[in-house]
Amino acid sequence: MKKSEFVFFPCMHADFIPEPIRDAALLLNPGINREQPGTFTPDGYILDPKQAGLRLNQFYGFGEQFTNPKDMEYYAVKGFEDFYAETTMAIKSELTGGGRTEEDKEKEKCLQMQLMLLLGFALEERILDISRLEDKTVQVRKKFEQSLGLEDEDREFDFFPQSDPAGTLDQSMKWQKIFPSFAYFLPREMSLLLWDGRIIQEIKSEAQHPEAEKSNLPGLEQYGAEVVRVPVSAIDPEMSGKEFIRCVCLNNI
Repeated sequence: MKKSEFVFFPCMHADFIPEPIRDAALLLNPGINREQPGTFTPDGYILDPKQAGLRLNQFYGFGEQFTNPKDMEYYAVKGFEDFYAETTMAIKSELTGGGRTEEDKEKEKCLQMQLMLLLGFALEERILDISRLEDKTVQVRKKFEQSLGLEDEDREFDFFPQSDPAGTLDQSMKWQKIFPSFAYFLPREMSLLLWDGRIIQEIKSEAQHPEAEKSNLPGLEQYGAEVVRVPVSAIDPEMSGKEFIRCVCLNNI
């Protein structure tokens, strides 16, 4: 097994990946100027790194109004996507000048897919920022309690539980929204690597007739690796460029 054969799905930050498998695949770079070991930047992005960085900053600015992870569902599903749609339309106008040739339509599709990756990346970063702030609050509170001589058994309730960024992301960004973007840019020779049990079950059910096989992947056997060939059209009927995406599902994480 080569690490370069796989891209993690659905996350683009290592903080969301279980530690035992963080070296098993690459993280997708949505086209920004942050090349570093362990990342993969596909060919074919419509926005160059400078343009992508500008759009990402726009998403950051919009997301800063949310300070509670519980607001992330609205942030990702309603408000942020409205903002994303407006941004998409503005860039489409820049790219095509109002024209609608077949080449323009393909550029628009590519743009839409890249912007959804940037949207997901910005959402992950916002969740991580909030998670770090919550963890810092927990540490300050614990030091304060220690200064008062309080022990764990002296507290009836824990009002500041340790944050779980992966859990917050799971509640905020539906994998179905970002899967088409991963599928659009993923080279045919590469596979997606999944570990989330709920997503694995849902991706199998979304695919009407997934072709599954037990796989002998060196280094991943202990995680119950299973190869699933998912028809892309089952997730996004408008995706016609690829018949299926090869997903390696880790069933025992």
